[in-house]
Amino acid sequence: MKKDIWGLLKFIWGIIEIWPFIKEHWIISLVVFIVVISFLGGAETENNESETEGKAEKPANEKLHNVKENSSLIGANMKAIFFFRFILIASILTAIISVVLNIMMIDTLPYQLRNYLSSQSENMNNVSNQEAALGMLLLIVIIVLLTILFMGVWNFKRWARVLLVVMMVFSLLATPLIGEPIITVPWAYMFESVSATLSGMLLVLMYTAPIKYYFSKDQA
Repeated sequence: MKKDIWGLLKFIWGIIEIWPFIKEHWIISLVVFIVVISFLGGAETENNESETEGKAEKPANEKLHNVKENSSLIGANMKAIFFFRFILIASILTAIISVVLNIMMIDTLPYQLRNYLSSQSENMNNVSNQEAALGMLLLIVIIVLLTILFMGVWNFKRWARVLLVVMMVFSLLATPLIGEPIITVPWAYMFESVSATLSGMLLVLMYTAPIKYYFSKDQA
């Protein structure tokens, strides 16, 4: 601002000094005056445009930076969600594989263990039809409830997280109460151990960031 005022004063003083020349050659002076005014006006317009572009570019850069940050956060969260759901599916599949291998590879067990399992199956055959139907109905109900539970965990429902923890704790505490030896095929035991490990990973992921925030949201 001070430079502009100083330049204006110098310009006025110069006009005063050459005033006799201006009166004698007023046409040339008028043309020079118009050229100077046009030049100054154009320079001022360019400065204003550059300032406007700078001001517009700054919010645009900030907005672009925010968009990049948001996109990176979204990308990271999507990877976390994908990893969480992958662990969930893997834990279910390994548990199912363990059960299937226990049934299909029972002949690989030693003779004594197979005789023991045969005696157990004979005892189950002596169960009445009513008890067998009740057991089958109970099995179907458990499968349906487990399906609903895992779908709730898949969709980050708060109630599903709580119920999954309760189910895991209950299954651990109930194991010693079975009262009979548990015979498992080695391959089935391997997949059962993998499933248990993945279930532990699920617990950690459900109660640590960023997955825990999805369970903390109010969802219907």
